[in-house]
Amino acid sequence: MFITAIITAGGKGERLQASEKKQYLPLAGRRIIFRALDAFIKHPAVDTIVVVFPEDDLSFGRNLITAEYDYPFICVTGGETRQESVHKGLQACPKQTEVVLIHDAVRPFVRNDDIDKLLIKIESCVAVIPGSPVVNTIKKVKNGIVSGTIDREKLYNIHTPQVFRYSLITNCHKRAAEANLSFTDDAGLIEHFGYPVAIVETENNIKITKPIDIIIAESLIKLWENKHDESNK
Repeated sequence: MFITAIITAGGKGERLQASEKKQYLPLAGRRIIFRALDAFIKHPAVDTIVVVFPEDDLSFGRNLITAEYDYPFICVTGGETRQESVHKGLQACPKQTEVVLIHDAVRPFVRNDDIDKLLIKIESCVAVIPGSPVVNTIKKVKNGIVSGTIDREKLYNIHTPQVFRYSLITNCHKRAAEANLSFTDDAGLIEHFGYPVAIVETENNIKITKPIDIIIAESLIKLWENKHDESNK
């Protein structure tokens, strides 16, 4: 089974109000995009990696990652939206691709065992996504007034990488583009066209969106490093 990972690195990071786009920012001394790429480069089942950069960042992004890794990345430019960028990434995949993992470059905590779980599950389905159960109470609100409480037992926080049969996700992206349909994630697109999406429970791979996320992520890294040091004593 030929497996391609698509890493979408097209975010602008406007909510972070940083001097650089968020995927290039340092996180505990290492750029966020590197931390996202690490797991896919090291995973033995991933055959190739497509990285989608903003059009004005293609040369910069390619030079950045090829200076860090000795790896034959496929680097392409994205579109105006994440959906358009993923579509372009799919078009750049090698023809022999059978399964594709689609991952956000600003989710730096990808675990190898979570990739393993997703790849095992995709053998028996057409789409599978990682998620963690919602722990907070969720309210529906209309015009500033609570209109109801949602049963959180049925709710999951969804992360990436999301994993799909390549032929199916490519076809669904093409159909969505032709119909001018917009979705917040690739699983939503698959659901719209009537295909089942499986879920596996994984660790909460946070997305770096706001300044507080940097603080939380760096705290997690320091905690893990301290645990690693303790275990090696």
